[in-house]
Amino acid sequence: ATNPCDIESDLLDAVARGATLCNVSLNAVVCETGQTHQFGRYDCTAVVVDGIIRTGSVGDAAPAVVWSAGNFGAGGPFCMEGFGSISPPAAAKNITTVGSVNATTLSIVPTSSRGPTLDGRLKPELVAPGEQSGAVVGAAAGGRA
Repeated sequence: ATNPCDIESDLLDAVARGATLCNVSLNAVVCETGQTHQFGRYDCTAVVVDGIIRTGSVGDAAPAVVWSAGNFGAGGPFCMEGFGSISPPAAAKNITTVGSVNATTLSIVPTSSRGPTLDGRLKPELVAPGEQSGAVVGAAAGGRA
């Protein structure tokens, strides 16, 4: 996939090829000077993603989708600061949104996006080491995590 706007066709293609799990680290930069932020919004892309997961869209197969929360938390490179910074379409209802924690301190990484969504849902549902993670270095150096 080279075009982030074709997420619907990409997910449908994955389902058609038998995917049972999709990991997506694609988020939108949605805040520009003078514009209202879209963080935490259940937007049209989230609706499309939820529809594919809910129905499977191809037969009865419905993949589990894990989606990056985004990098818009406090200290992030864009306009949000801290809570309420889930990036579209990570606010979708039928996905598992994943945030980042420091592997040493187990604290949320400052740049990791976090909820709540605009409709009050808590996100991310899952966090995993994304900073100070020796497993990444170990896998690259020795072939095992």
